Amino acid sequence: NTKNLDEEIAKSLDMDKYDVTLGFQFSVPLENRTAKSNIDKTDLMIQQVEAQKKEFELSLVSAVSNLAIQIDEMAHVLKLNQEQIQSAQQKTEEELKYYNQGRGSLTFVILSRDSEEDAKLLYARNAAVYHQLLIRYRSLMDQIL
Repeated sequence: NTKNLDEEIAKSLDMDKYDVTLGFQFSVPLENRTAKSNIDKTDLMIQQVEAQKKEFELSLVSAVSNLAIQIDEMAHVLKLNQEQIQSAQQKTEEELKYYNQGRGSLTFVILSRDSEEDAKLLYARNAAVYHQLLIRYRSLMDQIL
């Protein structure tokens, strides 16, 4: 302090006028934009996951109902195949009867047996498809539950 300009150094260093400056800074963000954007982003992700869940559930229900319809149709087809097998067996019996009486040809007996075996093969194929549909149906029902 050299305001007094005393000749004595000790007195010139005495402070007779005190200057004090005090500073204080306090800041509060008006909006925390980063946190708010993270919350909005999370909310949007939750909505997206819920929409995907609903879409998945709808696709499962649709697939199950489609399989149920196919299973019903295949059950009807299997009944028709059984009737076809019975008809082919009756035809074979009649052709064999005609052949034994000498009124028919062996060719007709063989053809009728072939058609009977073809009907049995078709029934077996359709039964395999039916069981595959049942397995898929049960699998989807397990996923739903």
